[in-house]
Amino acid sequence: MRSTRRILSAAAASLLVCSVCAASPDSNSAKPKSSAVKPVKVVFTEQQLEKLARALKQANAGPAYAQLSAVASRRSSGTLGVRAALALGYYDYGKGNYAQAAKWLAKGVNDPLLAEYALYWDAETELAEGRSALALDELKRFRGEYPDSVLTDAVLQSLGDAALAANKPAEAAAALDAYSQTTQRPALLFLRGEVREKAGQALDAAADYQAVYLRFATSEPAREAATKLDFLRGTLGANFPALALDQRLEHAAMLIGAKSWNDEHNEYGALLPELTGADQERAQLRILECGMALGSGPNEIAALQIADPDVDAERFDALAEYYRTQQKSRR
Repeated sequence: MRSTRRILSAAAASLLVCSVCAASPDSNSAKPKSSAVKPVKVVFTEQQLEKLARALKQANAGPAYAQLSAVASRRSSGTLGVRAALALGYYDYGKGNYAQAAKWLAKGVNDPLLAEYALYWDAETELAEGRSALALDELKRFRGEYPDSVLTDAVLQSLGDAALAANKPAEAAAALDAYSQTTQRPALLFLRGEVREKAGQALDAAADYQAVYLRFATSEPAREAATKLDFLRGTLGANFPALALDQRLEHAAMLIGAKSWNDEHNEYGALLPELTGADQERAQLRILECGMALGSGPNEIAALQIADPDVDAERFDALAEYYRTQQKSRR
């Protein structure tokens, strides 16, 4: 659940924000005319819920957990009780107490505002417990009931993980195909490559991995895609859709802005034997630029013989930037 883990904190924050939605009773109501002393009814408010939910993030969460448990377990606590249960469910999920988390989350499915969060976290709990087929069914249900949810990306990531674990990759492929933003999300596009590969669609998988590798060159999925492409290159042999030389050069150039010096060095090193003319000179220069950025001096770049004027201009820019940096570091 690689990408899903990255957004757990954001989803939790949304849960806490949404939980503060109920109204408090009016504290200025008239006193009873009777002089008899009556028991005071303790009212749990949305402010208390928010405070206790935030306290669950602290080191000593025990007291807050106990108070929320009491509220969530009372039949008379209504909507705030349900939302207390959701906060507890998220807390127990984060601690790996999946069985207890499932009990709390089951109380949240009837909340009209947060039912989608309860369903999502319940599916996450099922997946963490190894019940991948059940998690897959719940996540497919989520996509049907909440197609425009803010949790869509996370749901699709988990759906893919569940489908792979349940050996039902075609179901994840269909869900990812149906989502209009899949090709704009490197993690989801990589995931589609994975489920297509698992489904035996090696050429389609290679196309997805190549799209991630070329369009999102500096992302973590792009690095994983490069590994996948190396494997498929050996599997497909002559049928492997090799990248054109200009595509590989474009990819290498994208690494410059991200200052991925090691990756860029390796990329141009692999390209160098296939290049001629200005492209070859530029590759040689950029290999040396990477070395200079990683700690070597400027001597090799200064001594490099370059015929192309544009490449030579880049060489002078690189040297000028190096000496500017040196001057700043001496101040």
